[in-house]
Amino acid sequence: MIKAAILVAIIIAGLIFGPEVSGSKGYVLVAMGDYTIETSVSKAIIIGVLFYLLLLGIEWLLHKTLGISRQSYNWLRGRNVRKARKNTYAGMLALAEGDYKNAERLTANSATHSDTPLLNYLAAAEAAQEQGDNAKRDTYLKQAQENSDNSFAIGLTQAKFHLRQGQYEEAHAALSLLHNKQPKHQQVLKLLSETYQQLDEWQKLLDLLPSLRKAGLLAHDDADQLELTTYAGIFKQLAKQEGSHGLQVYWNKMSRKLKAEPSLIAAIGEQLITLDDHDAAKIILLNGIKKSAPNSILAVINQLKLPDYQDLINSLESGRKKFPASAALESAYAQCQLKAGNIEQAIKAYQAAIELTPNADDYYQLGLLLEQQGVISEAQQCFKRGLALSQA
Repeated sequence: MIKAAILVAIIIAGLIFGPEVSGSKGYVLVAMGDYTIETSVSKAIIIGVLFYLLLLGIEWLLHKTLGISRQSYNWLRGRNVRKARKNTYAGMLALAEGDYKNAERLTANSATHSDTPLLNYLAAAEAAQEQGDNAKRDTYLKQAQENSDNSFAIGLTQAKFHLRQGQYEEAHAALSLLHNKQPKHQQVLKLLSETYQQLDEWQKLLDLLPSLRKAGLLAHDDADQLELTTYAGIFKQLAKQEGSHGLQVYWNKMSRKLKAEPSLIAAIGEQLITLDDHDAAKIILLNGIKKSAPNSILAVINQLKLPDYQDLINSLESGRKKFPASAALESAYAQCQLKAGNIEQAIKAYQAAIELTPNADDYYQLGLLLEQQGVISEAQQCFKRGLALSQA
């Protein structure tokens, strides 16, 4: 617009001043080295205007030519982007459908022109992982790192891959870094919980449990059960590392609420029995059946080997009077009587247990005792009924 205005102004000026200068043509001399150009003022003005018009024409031509080139470039670039989007979408669908070979090819090849190269490389890495090609998987993860500054997402993906392959140490290392960056990240917390369980890192899992509860990643009952499982794991580790004394010291420092949990009483009882400290196990187990007689504790009581079973018999007799009738309680009582050498009482207790809830093991033990007593026909009936129950 400005150029056109200048041109119009020059023409108008020529129309106004042309007649005046026509009578006095003037003189223009241009010297360039050994060359000189002589002309009148009017001719110089005309030549200048024509030269300016030539420049405008050249500019217009260049603008049109470059404009066409730019349009061609933008069209080609847009075509590549559209194709990349289409292939990325197809690759993601292939990944969801389990077609990992095509998923890898489509997402990796379209990553260069994709709007989301990070997602392309992560999807390609997952497809390679599913095909068992760890080398390609790691290459795609490296390319993802080079094409994005989102190291957190890449690290989380890598940790998931390690977990799938059972590489728990590597997963632990990656997740620890992520946890330091974002302690409240729910996916990191969940994966850390799984990793700690696989590595038997029970104390770390116990320390993580409040965060899992606060994040709402576990239902209340599930969180309570995980806590009990964690303590049972700690008992097992302490038994190996510190023996019976260390295990009992840890137990005594626990809260009353936890020490009243039947599963924990049974767990520490089993570890003490494994360490051949049956007396210490007996004390904890008998304290555990003062208010109830859970099957888990009774099952561990049956494993005790003592020089004198009278305290155990007395506790179980008390339980038979206080608690509802229980086949497990009768069976435990029968075993204690048998170990103490009281055959008649053991037979009666086994019969009471079978009457409450028929059990193949109880039938077998009763059959052996009856056979020892010479009651062969009844013993054979017990063996038959026990065998039928075991095959049912």
